[in-house]
Amino acid sequence: MSMTDPHADLLSRIRDAEMAGDETVAMPFSKGKAEIVKILEEEEIVWRRKDGRLMRFYPATIDTDTPVEDLPIPALTPDANSLQGKILRLLDNDGQMGTYPTQRDLADRLERSQQLISHHLRTLHKYGLIEKSRSGLKNRYKLTKEAVFLLNQPRI
Repeated sequence: MSMTDPHADLLSRIRDAEMAGDETVAMPFSKGKAEIVKILEEEEIVWRRKDGRLMRFYPATIDTDTPVEDLPIPALTPDANSLQGKILRLLDNDGQMGTYPTQRDLADRLERSQQLISHHLRTLHKYGLIEKSRSGLKNRYKLTKEAVFLLNQPRI
């Protein structure tokens, strides 16, 4: 399905999440969407907090004084074509063969920079989908049981 109106998509995702009782929504961002979210902020419908290089927005129903560790984390549902989905698939295939790649191995195979792979590995680790083990000077990565379960679901 192609998206013809990204601004309507933004508002629909927010509305759908609110109706479902979800506290988080993850979506692509743009300057136009930033302007819409700015209006939502001015109307005190959402508020924001910086999270590293990301800006996270929360509904006004969550208190702005909530400690960072108690804030909801957006659901991770990488599609198979996203870089995170590709990393998970590679780790799944390698794990079945009993090999566990390094960050450099993944970067070479996916033809991406090590910095970009490192960013996604940290995110996947934060969500508990991968674990790393030290092997000499390098970290080797493998899937957790939760990630294997996630990969076996039909939506990824």
